[in-house]
Amino acid sequence: MEPERVLNALLNIFPGGSQEPLVEKLMSRAKDKVPTVRAATISGLGRLQNPIEDAEDEVASQLVFMMSYDSSPAVRKAALSFTMISTCSVAAFVRRCHDVREDVRKTALRILANRVHPQSLPIASRVEILRAGLHDRSSAVRKTCLEVLLRDGWLRDACGGDLIRMISYLDPEIYSNVAIDAARLLVTASEELLMKAVGQINPKELTAETAVLLRACVASSDFIAETFFPSTLTFVEALKCTETTSFMQKQLLDIAGSVDMTDEVGRQELERFLLEDLIPNIDAGSECLRSAVSVLRRSSSIDTVERMALNAIEGVKLSEEEHEDEANIANEESLKQTEAKLRALEVVEALLSHKGELSDRQQIQMAVLNGFTSSNSVLRASALQCLSVLCLREKEDDEALRFLPLFVQVCGNDTAELRLMAMKCMVDFLMAFRMEDRSSEGENPEENGNDSTTPSGKALILSLLLDNLLHSDSEMRTVAAEGLARLLFCARIEAEPEILSKLLLLFFNPATEDDDLHRQSMSVFFPAFAARSQTNRSLFEEALILTLNAISSAPSVSPIASVDPVEMSLYTFYLLEVCSGIVASLNILLRVPTSFLSLTLAPTLAQRPTAEANRRFGDLK
Repeated sequence: MEPERVLNALLNIFPGGSQEPLVEKLMSRAKDKVPTVRAATISGLGRLQNPIEDAEDEVASQLVFMMSYDSSPAVRKAALSFTMISTCSVAAFVRRCHDVREDVRKTALRILANRVHPQSLPIASRVEILRAGLHDRSSAVRKTCLEVLLRDGWLRDACGGDLIRMISYLDPEIYSNVAIDAARLLVTASEELLMKAVGQINPKELTAETAVLLRACVASSDFIAETFFPSTLTFVEALKCTETTSFMQKQLLDIAGSVDMTDEVGRQELERFLLEDLIPNIDAGSECLRSAVSVLRRSSSIDTVERMALNAIEGVKLSEEEHEDEANIANEESLKQTEAKLRALEVVEALLSHKGELSDRQQIQMAVLNGFTSSNSVLRASALQCLSVLCLREKEDDEALRFLPLFVQVCGNDTAELRLMAMKCMVDFLMAFRMEDRSSEGENPEENGNDSTTPSGKALILSLLLDNLLHSDSEMRTVAAEGLARLLFCARIEAEPEILSKLLLLFFNPATEDDDLHRQSMSVFFPAFAARSQTNRSLFEEALILTLNAISSAPSVSPIASVDPVEMSLYTFYLLEVCSGIVASLNILLRVPTSFLSLTLAPTLAQRPTAEANRRFGDLK
């Protein structure tokens, strides 16, 4: 470490041209096995970098590499401190906000606050920094993000204390949740800033930024809503002023819970506006619709909401009857009709998302089922979502079992988006219900006329998930694997070695190397499932043997044949030993070498006559 300090001192003396011979020596020491040597070298390399004039500067690239991938947190911190901010390195600084070490994350946030103007970052990077920092698991990191980065760095230094300007840097219409969280934390921490923000807001002349700020102020203090909306009528007037912008309407609707609804005249006016103006308006987005139904549900009864949904359905029926004789739309739906149907289904979905008994369930159900006959995939997707919620609302699995064949059909024959949605819905059914036919419990199938070979709902869903593990679409494979992992971990299906074996084969299959989401989810599931009980670890032992046998019997053209059995076995041993804290059982330690022996001898046995094979390898039996 002492030579590096000497070199750093020499850099202050030598002219620029004489520094070049030192680069090679410092670059070699940057790869030293001792972390303190690498950290000391970074200060010297920081003097030699020039990423501004040379985008491919070797020294700058080495510093970025050490910042991102060095195993020592001290080295990563040093690289953060001495690496120059440039277009090539700024992404690496943002990534360090997710570092595994708390002190490295705090250092990254301080550097971004002091050396990087928020406008020099892409909007997505600004949002990523705040989302990671404000929701960090460490309170110290959250405090650093709020006080050093957000309050001092961005609000005070970059925006001159203008909270509305700072919110505009976060594109609130796209990233509203992050913008609201940031504004809420700032006004909650400072009473002076809260009062200043209140003075900047006019509820009748809202912009996207002031709408977010209004919602943040109301969330931070209960009395703020009374300041802006002393009565329900003033709240309705503000809603009418934002009638052309669904985003600002949604922000107002989301704070309706803080508005005093005791004024009967104002409450009736609010209900009239929602039922007659906002909800029927096709231009209002689905999120705004859900918020409106939620407000209507609080201000009136569920019967009112259901009546509104039935009116929307009836309006679609009347429109269809009026046009059924017209030849130009005899075989296809007009755009207006499609929008009306979609709006009716959105109203039904918003209604179903709230608890309460439905008085006319049959009519709502028929409207949902009619959506499946449409040629428009968006309509079918909305109908599928409504039907799944309708089934999940029930306390028993009767409805889910009744409509299960429809979900299976969609999963096999519809568009990719709908197939994924149907598979997720069926996993949700198994998470919520037993999904076993009542006739199979304590009754003789011959007596009630049911076919004993018909699989139960649980068996049908499980078979479909296992089949989709081999699907050509990577998203279908990922959803099927994640669904099986959820069901196994929550004990909604019986854990079997065969299922774990299929998941292991898919995890180590070279064809899934680029499926990052699948790899991440399985990397979490396997250790968590193995750590849960000794029974689960025993299942992994059996699954390993089954997997090795599957590899040995796979055709040479199959992707399974290219799975590395050694890597997979070592990973399984890691699960068994790390999760249990003891060495794997003697049973598995003896059986795995036998399976490897069969892998080695299988090609030889296949090429030799049976008698010769028995003579030479009979003693192995």
